[in-house]
Amino acid sequence: RTGAAAAALSTAAVCLGAWNMSTVVRTDYTVVSDKLDRDYTVVFLSDTHYDTIQNKALVAEKAAEISALSPDLVLLVGDIVEEGTSAESMREIFDVLGGIESRLGTFFVYGNHDRQFYSSSPAFTPEELARTIGEAGITVLLDEVWDSGEGLVLVGRDDREQARVPAAELTAGVPEDRFVLIADHQPYTAEEDAAASDLIVSGHTHAGQIFPAGVFIELFNRYNYGRYDVNGTPLIVSSGFTGWGFPLRTQARCEYVVVRLTAG
Repeated sequence: RTGAAAAALSTAAVCLGAWNMSTVVRTDYTVVSDKLDRDYTVVFLSDTHYDTIQNKALVAEKAAEISALSPDLVLLVGDIVEEGTSAESMREIFDVLGGIESRLGTFFVYGNHDRQFYSSSPAFTPEELARTIGEAGITVLLDEVWDSGEGLVLVGRDDREQARVPAAELTAGVPEDRFVLIADHQPYTAEEDAAASDLIVSGHTHAGQIFPAGVFIELFNRYNYGRYDVNGTPLIVSSGFTGWGFPLRTQARCEYVVVRLTAG
């Protein structure tokens, strides 16, 4: 009986994990600020790790769903591709994501996997990746600032594993009355980002992906999943559009995130 119970629980966990990995949900947050003169709908997604687990049909379905929201801004917050992604698949995913319709455009920041730095035989070069992203109509922000001209300023940071410009230096010339949104793939320098921004969006953690990994992340006071207050600045960490390594997820759901920026 004990063996049968263990087998049943294991089977249930595997089935749940496989279903979670093949289902992408929408998660909503609202951020209110008196720096904003108008409302914005910002959609962000991270960690597709294409096409090691997720498939083109699901990505295309969710891309159309995002377009139907008529967002002002779309952010791709790193690890859209990884070491297991072929050059053909790399072009495919950015072609799909570049087709998302938004008022102000789609922007990309690098994660730790995108440029295949961990691979001894990468399928594409960083230059080929950047060119493909640009040809898809997506703007790469590599330690750069983009001003909407409407009071909203977007800052895209390079991944924390690279030598990068400090957040305070990036935003030094931004007027104090602007709303600054920092996109930073890994959330582990949130205190630095918070001192220079009004909102931070990140991914990377996959919310632990396999229980109880996320619990241990939280126990060590690391940002794992959801909304946090970092010295008065909201940080939103996504569980990611998919998982990594294993085609199973037993902690949190795959998601894309809708952030309503509301004038307060």
